[in-house]
Amino acid sequence: MLEFIASLVCHQVPERTLTIGGGLLPLCARCTGIYSGFLIGVVFQIIVDKKVNRLPSIWITTVSIVLILALTSEVLGEKLRLWELPNEGRLLTGLFCGSALSVISFPLLNYFLQKDGENEASIGSGSYVGLLVFVGLFFGLHYVSSSFFILSSFSVVGILVCYAAINLTIAGMVVNWKMREFNFRRTLVITSLVLTMFIGETVVLRMIG
Repeated sequence: MLEFIASLVCHQVPERTLTIGGGLLPLCARCTGIYSGFLIGVVFQIIVDKKVNRLPSIWITTVSIVLILALTSEVLGEKLRLWELPNEGRLLTGLFCGSALSVISFPLLNYFLQKDGENEASIGSGSYVGLLVFVGLFFGLHYVSSSFFILSSFSVVGILVCYAAINLTIAGMVVNWKMREFNFRRTLVITSLVLTMFIGETVVLRMIG
């Protein structure tokens, strides 16, 4: 089941996949990092700043954008055959990129989930540094031979959380979800939009993978 879910969004090339305890992870090293990092970022924000519904400060946003651009540059460099990072490098850039994406996207999702009048909050500087430290420590797990299940589970659950969060946010914007009471028809529209976007994203990812 893990391999099937992973195959929807990842090329799963063996040469670009980490081997832990003698077994290949379900996702390539880069995707393992991106989706695990996103999941870690969301869980971290729920625990530390559960009311976060505002975009972070300028410096946090800037650092996050730099981390996202770092992975983008790494991918472009490989495509142009300028360099090729080892799988450990792909995992590390993926982890920081995924966590950066969560810091930008999770507050937007929370904004649509919360009603007007609730306290506004954004992730603090100390919490953000703590998140990056935690991501760095998580990177070290790939050196532990017994971490196969942890890395596999985090990455695959991260896929579901990542696309659910991003697509729910987009759907919420489209149908003006905020400040509205529960409505079955609106919920059905949102669900349909989320599934349609996920199918489209899956097709695109498979084409460019």
